[in-house]
Amino acid sequence: MRHASSTLEVYVTRHGNVGQRGLRVIADPRWDVDDPRLLPQGRRQAEHTGRRLAELGLPKPPFTRIVSSPLWRTLETAQLIAEVLELRLQAEPGMMEFCHPKMIPSFRGLNDREAALIFDRLENAAILRERWWPGEPETPETCRARVGRALDRLLPLWRAEGLRCVLLVGHGASTDAAVAHLAGLERCPSGHDNCGISKVTLAPDAAKGTIDFVNCTRHLTPEPAVAYTYGA
Repeated sequence: MRHASSTLEVYVTRHGNVGQRGLRVIADPRWDVDDPRLLPQGRRQAEHTGRRLAELGLPKPPFTRIVSSPLWRTLETAQLIAEVLELRLQAEPGMMEFCHPKMIPSFRGLNDREAALIFDRLENAAILRERWWPGEPETPETCRARVGRALDRLLPLWRAEGLRCVLLVGHGASTDAAVAHLAGLERCPSGHDNCGISKVTLAPDAAKGTIDFVNCTRHLTPEPAVAYTYGA
């Protein structure tokens, strides 16, 4: 076990663009499933995000970890960032989007075999062996509570491992919830565009952190961020 008293920097980003339901200008049938893939623009956004994080000088392994929602669009975003940063990544169901009522009868998430085959940077695919998504509809409020419980469980583990930096890859609801929870706020000061980056710094042994910036999208100038709300 490594020393657990160092400052912990937590970066938070939303997945790259998957488009918005109901827009006919981009005809991609993957929009009509509950676990859509990134559009080409979204993949480029993720690569821009990885390069920006590299410029910020994230610590080298084993002091930095990428933690992602297990939905396809977030794992795909995390995989692309991990390739740029030469890091491994872990899946965390607590960071998934809120479970919309429309998902309950039809949603089938990635299993461990699929995830390990598709995302070769993923090191804990085994946690996807059993059903990992909620069995009942959620609201943004219950999603925030779920994210908070996950972070309360993970933060002591990250500190005990001596991590100095963690990148969380989530969705609109879960990224906003993560920043608010880490900073001890009721709500995030700003929503997150696709691949917008936020940073919260937690001093040694501090329960709550300080927000350094929220939803920075300057690195996306070549590929503008597109706000996306599930079910829109």
